[in-house]
Amino acid sequence: MRSIVSPLSGIRSPFGLRDGASVYAILGFDPALVFDFVGNYFRKGSAASTFGASITHARASSATMMNSSGALVTVGNNVPRTGHHIYNGSAWVNEGILHESEARTNLLTDSNDFAAWAKTNLTATVNQATGPDGTVSATEIGVTSIPSNSYAIKNATNTSGTLSYFVKQNTERFFIIVRGAYASGDWAIFDLSTGTVSKSPTHSGSSTEMVPMGNGWYRCVLQSTQSSNINAFSISGSGTDNTTVTSGTVYLWGAQFEAGSTPSSYIPTTSATVTRAAETLTVPAANLPYNSTNMSI
Repeated sequence: MRSIVSPLSGIRSPFGLRDGASVYAILGFDPALVFDFVGNYFRKGSAASTFGASITHARASSATMMNSSGALVTVGNNVPRTGHHIYNGSAWVNEGILHESEARTNLLTDSNDFAAWAKTNLTATVNQATGPDGTVSATEIGVTSIPSNSYAIKNATNTSGTLSYFVKQNTERFFIIVRGAYASGDWAIFDLSTGTVSKSPTHSGSSTEMVPMGNGWYRCVLQSTQSSNINAFSISGSGTDNTTVTSGTVYLWGAQFEAGSTPSSYIPTTSATVTRAAETLTVPAANLPYNSTNMSI
């Protein structure tokens, strides 16, 4: 996931003058071409412009981003994801533009329909809490009273990659992500109370991440080097092993498994896998100021 951010994020009047030049002037040179994604200011030919008139952006699919309210929203084909925000622990901060130059596919079907997943000693009650999209779309995952292993499972392509879920604590604190079998695959335990990983995978090259998403939500990520067609989750009664509980619930939203070593923006699926197309962002040659003697970019 890659975002482009303006170094002048504090500027709110981009074309304000300073010593007879704009605030973008450097060492007496006032640039004719400006892309300030955070300040939402664009200039070409030394005159104020728009994003569409200054840069050519393309993406042959829809895509998701976080808006200023901290809600995950979907934008249409070829719509640039300007105004993408991240949560810094206390507020949503404008990152400028979210640009992903690599296509990714969510290999998990029914990515937010956990009632459709195969489950053992787990219940899935849909639409029980406000999800990361700002609607009541989160599923309450509960452990039955049977004192044995509890898990849900979904098969996907047999390849190494990154598995992620949006998770929020309800009555239970620990959440397990599994890639493959407990004995031979990768698994990690995420502490939804502290926002830390209490048990990490042991295979070389595998890793975990917990990304705060506001309102108690985390995106829990397991990047696994293990190839398996099994992807699973469970609720744990311990932060050190896969001990299960006889009761307890968490809120779950938006599962994703993708071939790649990092998580990308969420790609919703229903009955089939979905690919988010790669994005391109180019500056038309006609918009570049040019001097045959010397030029700075």
